[in-house]
Amino acid sequence: MAGPYRPDYGGVACHVLFEWDKAYADFDLTRFEHAWNALITRHDMLRMVIDSDGRQRILQDTPWYRLPRNDLRELSPDQQQQRLQDIREDMSYRVLPTDCWPLFEVTVSELDAGHCRLHMNLDLLLFDVQSFKVMMDDLATAYAGQTLKPLELTFRDYVMADLAQRDSLQWRQAWRYWQDTLEQLPGAPQLPLADSPPKGQPRFRTVQGKLGATQWDRFKAHCQRLAVTPSAALLALFAQTLESVSRTPEFTLNLTYFNRRPLHPQVQQLIGDFTSVLLIDFQLGHGESPGQVMTSTQARLWQRLAHTAVNGVELMRELGRRQGQTRQPAMPVVFTSMLGMSLDGKAIDQAMTSTLGDPVHVFTQTPQVWLDHQVMEIDGELVFSWYCMEDVLADGLIDSLFQTYCDLLQTLADQPQGFDSRPGLPRHDWTVNLDGEQFDPQRLEAQLRRAPGVQTARIRVDCDSRTLLGELVAQPPNAVDDTPCAAQPLPLPLSDLPQLSDAQRQEVDLTWQALESLAREGILNTLQKHGLFSEAGQRHDLAQVMTRLGALPQFAGLLRQWLAMLCQQGHLQQDGQHYLTLPAQPVQATGETLPVAEWSQTLGTYLEACIEQHAELLRGDCSPLSLLFGNSDAVVKALYSNNPVLHCLNSALAQTAKALAGTRRDLRVLEVGAGTGATTRHLLPMLEGHLSEYRFTDVSSLFLTQAQDNFVAWPQLTCSILDVNQPVDFRQHPAQGYDLIVAVNVMHDAAHVTRSLKRLHRLLRSGGHLLLLEATERDSALQLASIGFIEGLSNFEDERSEDDKAMLDLPRWRTAVQASGFSWVMNWPQEADHSMRQHFMLARAEGISHLDVAAVAEQLEPHSTQWPLALRQVEQLFTAPAARQTPQQTSESAPLKEVDPALLDAVSQLWRELLGQDINADSDFFLSGGDSLIATRMIARLNRMGHSGSSLRNLFDNPRLSDFCSTLLDQNVQTDDNPLALARGRNELSLFVFHASDGEVSAYLPLAKALDMQVFGLQAANTSGTDSLKALAARYLHAVRRQQRNGPYVLLGWSYGSFLAEETARLLQRQGERVRLILLDPVCRADFRFDDRPGLLRLMAQGAKRIALPDDLEALPPAEQLSVFMSSATQAGVLKTPPRPQQAEQWLQRIEHLMTLLTRHSQPRQLDLPCLWLSAEGRPQHWLPAEQDWQEWTARAHRESMPCDHWQLLLDTDQVQRTAAAISAWLAATNKESHP
Repeated sequence: MAGPYRPDYGGVACHVLFEWDKAYADFDLTRFEHAWNALITRHDMLRMVIDSDGRQRILQDTPWYRLPRNDLRELSPDQQQQRLQDIREDMSYRVLPTDCWPLFEVTVSELDAGHCRLHMNLDLLLFDVQSFKVMMDDLATAYAGQTLKPLELTFRDYVMADLAQRDSLQWRQAWRYWQDTLEQLPGAPQLPLADSPPKGQPRFRTVQGKLGATQWDRFKAHCQRLAVTPSAALLALFAQTLESVSRTPEFTLNLTYFNRRPLHPQVQQLIGDFTSVLLIDFQLGHGESPGQVMTSTQARLWQRLAHTAVNGVELMRELGRRQGQTRQPAMPVVFTSMLGMSLDGKAIDQAMTSTLGDPVHVFTQTPQVWLDHQVMEIDGELVFSWYCMEDVLADGLIDSLFQTYCDLLQTLADQPQGFDSRPGLPRHDWTVNLDGEQFDPQRLEAQLRRAPGVQTARIRVDCDSRTLLGELVAQPPNAVDDTPCAAQPLPLPLSDLPQLSDAQRQEVDLTWQALESLAREGILNTLQKHGLFSEAGQRHDLAQVMTRLGALPQFAGLLRQWLAMLCQQGHLQQDGQHYLTLPAQPVQATGETLPVAEWSQTLGTYLEACIEQHAELLRGDCSPLSLLFGNSDAVVKALYSNNPVLHCLNSALAQTAKALAGTRRDLRVLEVGAGTGATTRHLLPMLEGHLSEYRFTDVSSLFLTQAQDNFVAWPQLTCSILDVNQPVDFRQHPAQGYDLIVAVNVMHDAAHVTRSLKRLHRLLRSGGHLLLLEATERDSALQLASIGFIEGLSNFEDERSEDDKAMLDLPRWRTAVQASGFSWVMNWPQEADHSMRQHFMLARAEGISHLDVAAVAEQLEPHSTQWPLALRQVEQLFTAPAARQTPQQTSESAPLKEVDPALLDAVSQLWRELLGQDINADSDFFLSGGDSLIATRMIARLNRMGHSGSSLRNLFDNPRLSDFCSTLLDQNVQTDDNPLALARGRNELSLFVFHASDGEVSAYLPLAKALDMQVFGLQAANTSGTDSLKALAARYLHAVRRQQRNGPYVLLGWSYGSFLAEETARLLQRQGERVRLILLDPVCRADFRFDDRPGLLRLMAQGAKRIALPDDLEALPPAEQLSVFMSSATQAGVLKTPPRPQQAEQWLQRIEHLMTLLTRHSQPRQLDLPCLWLSAEGRPQHWLPAEQDWQEWTARAHRESMPCDHWQLLLDTDQVQRTAAAISAWLAATNKESHP
């Protein structure tokens, strides 16, 4: 059935329009124009544009802004007023192109010889409230003839400094808090919508009210007695007013606040948008008084304000990601308080009008905001305004709601006893007609919320099945403390539990010591083989380590752990962001050899294989799962079943389960992450005669197939997919809940341990038990050198993100289990630090979080319709921002995202190969048979294909093919300014040139000018996250496409850039485009190889101008090596002035990374396309002939030789003309070849 429309309302400018009537006697237009241009020069945000890919860009220079003038002097008064109205209307709803400067309009309408109207249209991307005050003050200063001194700080500097806070503990803790909060956040208020969407451009209107000074003072006084701020009180009243008409009593409002962090003394002098948002949720509908709502609102405000280290804009992006990036406004109802704001001692309204006076008109609008409630204090009075998008909400709703709000506010100001009474607000009628009977879904929902354990409920009407569908959310589990009353009796004496024999304990200890020693040595050797920390005094930061290793971004946490471990072992010492190599300690023979036991030898062989493949694992060229599973299950058995510790603890777990079963014969058991069935083999025989159901689950269908074969003798066993990171479908599990849940070595894989434990709590009946077995050693070199490569994909969202350690120790497990609503029963072994380094833990589910849906239904009163009610439990109610619930409403799948066809085809072929079935753009990876093992293989393949941004997290969040491909495109759009316009000649042909090994394109400027065509440069602005030259070319491909959507293309590369141009040409040709390729003196990869930093510096010293370096360069500390190089480069004339040390280090890191990418790149292969190859006759003697790498191109390319050296091709004035002439002649000759 067709559903009602859902408003979108994009394409609306986020701006404010001011108008002032001025007399020329006190307003000089010429002086004002000069003052405005001085403002543009001083503030970088007034020179900002937004490129088509959404990136902000600051223009260094802009043309003089001349005030446009509308001459209305000859018009009659009526005509003049009509023309002014037309101008106002046009500016109010005009959408300025954000990729063109300026993003503001300041115009003048000349009214007569002595008067004019000044129109100022400002994009709110540039301003917040305080910025208007800054603008007015600076305008007044410049208008008075004073010079505006340049600022030391720009808004971009502020943003970068704010982004740097992401490395702080405060930011990470705030991000974790918001991750947990967003998980349970209700949607926006579901307000009644208009019957049909408005036509044409969305329009806005404002309704305004006041509360007199005396009444306002009384209201504030009572707020003070309640210990709430006036802003919190007004927000609470706004929420109560909305709840009276909202479809649901639970909703979230968007609170705007202004957040200039004191990161620099001049922050208060900047123009920019420092606005942030807080998401404040309300759980109303229980007959609360205004005072109660105000108190709870204030408490929530303080709680949320304590976590504002994370900008609200990031939260809105995260919320959009969780909601699937629909085109619906995520939070379209906003509250903005400017109470208490003072700018230089003035109230906000006074500060705004001190320069130009009171405006005659102010108009503001915000895209995807339906209702913005703004409050401020003017002359002691409360002034409140509702800025509303017209024709979105039901006819007359805004006016009636506003009147309700005004009446409530007035009543509380006049009668303070109203703070403690339930307000009798008029309510919206949500009843629907079912077979002639009026059915009120809200009444039924209220009954459901009163049922034990129910937090909230939602009723939907399914007309197709003539059924009422009810969704119930349980109360979240309450944390359990360690009070004596919470202690639970043991199911069996601890003395009955198995222990290791002395021989087994010795075998385990020797194995552990030998593997730990081997792992530590292997990690250190891996780093040293890549020139890292090989000599005392060497310093590297994490970024350098990742660059040298070519590590994928997801392994940053793992490498950080490597470095921390080496610091603990005394090999390194951390100094801020850097790690310093310490003098080597005398090595003492430890005699640590592996026992002869098969499991021990197997783990040793596995660890050695991992260490040997460290480089490939870090680059994504080898799957860690392939090493773990290999061609047999020997390693898995050695890790999870055949070693003495797991055998002992699995036996203890099975004995405990039997004791818990008692005399029952109807036990329901769920095993999570059952994998190879190692624990299952212990449990099933022990529970024989007690089971009614044993649910075997894992994230991979591969294990389920094996389990069905291995446990065919157990009819009670069923298999299904279960991922503890995903919401539970309660329909797939017993209605009564499970009695036991078993989780062995799986819960540490959860992205958020506590969240996933609460998920298991909801599957257990009240009083059911969780049997948990986990490794509890946090600092294991064995884990870091092997299994850690698998754990590293987990993308932790809990406290582990602070130290990147996948494992929890026993105290942390106890804290997490109790925080999830379980009482702690016991752990085995009893000691927290035990030689087993693993623990079996038993906990009991307290409270009601698994709902007995049948019992809830029995408690309901009869409802007014014969339609049956179908209830089910869900984790969370996912609702549209303001969906109008009607019998006709159905859900529709989201539209497919636009994706590059070539990328879509490549990824779909890969999915088809791995999943073994037909795939299209709408295919869901997991619904098509994919699982975590297959997903891991796919991600590794994509990384090898150059899509370094691909990740399991993106796949889980975007399982549909087109959506997943769009995340790959997003990863390729980097924050650089590519392509850069180097020349705008008369010839309309576009030429794209690729940077040299220094990442810069400035060397092309003489050639670009000589060619007299459109020349664009691709520079290496931010390459640290790029793990291959192919991936770098893929990024540049998107930049090329942004500038020129379709072919034919002309690409040019000199020296290092020849590889980039050739690889980009290859990608374009795969996409069906025609390409011409120009190679300017291509080089060989071997000529760019280096072993260490001194080798790199000596390689760089052999450029166009030779740089003399000392013979003892290698003996100098790394920082001094770079300093000597920069000084020598300045003396040689290569640099005008030496850069600051930090800039020099960043510059060198970029070159090091780029050269490393080239040395790992494959040999260029011939393409069937026109190619010009210009060679320099005077190449350095130590360079290899270019033909060694480019031999396949020798026959295909048109080759010419130039009488110059490698650098003169581009840098010598006379030679550049010859180079340009040869290129132009070849382009003319091949013009027909490049067109169909």
